[in-house]
Amino acid sequence: MLGDANAKPVALNDLTTELLYAAHDAGVDQPTEVTPDALRHTCAVFLARQGIRMADLARTIGQMSAAEAAIYSAMSPAGKQLGLEQVERLMSAVRPAAYIRSLCWAKAIVSSTKDIANYLCHRTKCNIQTR
Repeated sequence: MLGDANAKPVALNDLTTELLYAAHDAGVDQPTEVTPDALRHTCAVFLARQGIRMADLARTIGQMSAAEAAIYSAMSPAGKQLGLEQVERLMSAVRPAAYIRSLCWAKAIVSSTKDIANYLCHRTKCNIQTR
């Protein structure tokens, strides 16, 4: 769950708007495609391709339908699946943004990610948290 500096949940419309601003200002070709749903899906694919356990994926991205779980399961490599603590949670392009204090998959996904993360962090005072 995303929250502001006071741990108040961020409204979906507000998050969508902030993502649009960030994507536009970062020069993303189609900023309207940078949505919370697109970021959630990209994060899920990123984790699934590393072989995360489905139960950990569901805890990370939230409830999934059976169809979504099947899609992500098909992307997962064969063999023993990994726990959340064993997979990379941030894409390497985001790591240099040292002031991102907590895992925030919504910032970790799009092309020009570092610029979007920096912009979003600045606009929200960098207090977006996950649970």
